[in-house]
Amino acid sequence: MKITHKLLFASLLALCVASCNQINSVISDFFTFNVVKTIETPLPAATPTGILFPAIPIPVPLDSATLATNKTSLSKVKTCKLTLLAITFSDPTYTLTNFDSLYINIIGGTLPEINLATYGSSKGMVYSQLDFASYIKAQNPQFKVGFKCNKAPATDIKMNSAITLTFTAQPL
Repeated sequence: MKITHKLLFASLLALCVASCNQINSVISDFFTFNVVKTIETPLPAATPTGILFPAIPIPVPLDSATLATNKTSLSKVKTCKLTLLAITFSDPTYTLTNFDSLYINIIGGTLPEINLATYGSSKGMVYSQLDFASYIKAQNPQFKVGFKCNKAPATDIKMNSAITLTFTAQPL
């Protein structure tokens, strides 16, 4: 009887070790990297205040060369998240505090529009943490940026949005 228990225990131990090695292999096949891109958007002095400015569609600034630099490709991307949105202006006296609210959404192909981040003067920047890898793989992926200004700039300026996208992918 003791031999049977030892044999059963040894078999279970071997099975667990084999399973752990397979799980470890699957986990180690993925890696994470960040891509930082800057999007420049004109902000005219005539920007209306107190109303939600219509969303501006902006092509997702991602190409195969950027992914190849990170030793992967679009087909190998598992997840993609917006992890940082840093906004500056060409006029340093104009700041994000001049905005009541701002949002960045994404659309792609026939997928429904989803929110990636929202700025509110009382809450600051809030990120949805949604995975939008399927959107960047869809046809014609675009960010949509909308906002409501409390104060328009004195002159025409540029809004520079530095976005950090965090990817999980398999290597080439």
